[in-house]
Amino acid sequence: MKTWLTLILLSILFTGCNSGIQTSVNDNDTITQETLIKGSSSMDDETTFTILNSGQYPEYTEGEKETLIYHSDVPEDVVKFEEAYLTLTSEIAPSFEGTIIIAKMGQKPTGGYTIEVESVKDTGRFTEVTLYSSTPNGLATMALTNPFIIIYLPNNYKDITIIDK
Repeated sequence: MKTWLTLILLSILFTGCNSGIQTSVNDNDTITQETLIKGSSSMDDETTFTILNSGQYPEYTEGEKETLIYHSDVPEDVVKFEEAYLTLTSEIAPSFEGTIIIAKMGQKPTGGYTIEVESVKDTGRFTEVTLYSSTPNGLATMALTNPFIIIYLPNNYKDITIIDK
């Protein structure tokens, strides 16, 4: 009986550690994940966004909390985004038209930390992105983690303001 209980607990432990959203990219480099819209559909200032990827990046050094913004109309940004995407996900970056935001939480002492998009609003002069950083509830994996999220704002070339809650 103890053996079965141990196997069940180990199974839950190993399969429950991946909290990231994974998306797939087909041969034409188009994003196949559903577009997520926050807020009421009747709001005029609502902006459509897509979460390209989120989870834990594999870098085991002490990471700093940072937010990086890349615009597709700036060639240097496209190259930097491709490098960052490869580092974070070990995948080839999708092509994009608009803006990409990469938010990293920095190194955390346990699993269970995540970054979520609370809202994306067009204020006229700029786009306001509100991010929510959550902490683990209850038991958490005892390992150093580096949570991140990659957000795509299609055809958005405005200045971006990040609000971190």
